[in-house]
Amino acid sequence: MQQVTLWEGSTSPIVRSITRTVYVGSGIHMMVPDGCWDIAIIRNSSGTLVLRTGQTTRPVPFTYRDGDEVLAISFRASTF
Repeated sequence: MQQVTLWEGSTSPIVRSITRTVYVGSGIHMMVPDGCWDIAIIRNSSGTLVLRTGQTTRPVPFTYRDGDEVLAISFRASTF
């Protein structure tokens, strides 16, 4: 389960949305392709990781634990 805060409709010509997710409990979240480039900032018990993702073609499993957080900035497909 997760608590999601989504900001859409950015006035930026390159940002599609910004999403903050806080996970409750443990599990696997399947990240599905959305046609966007993303920068994800992942904070968990191991520390903080910044990850750039490309345009994936299939779902990617993301293992999370209670309290893990992800801040994702999704860029419009035409950005890169």
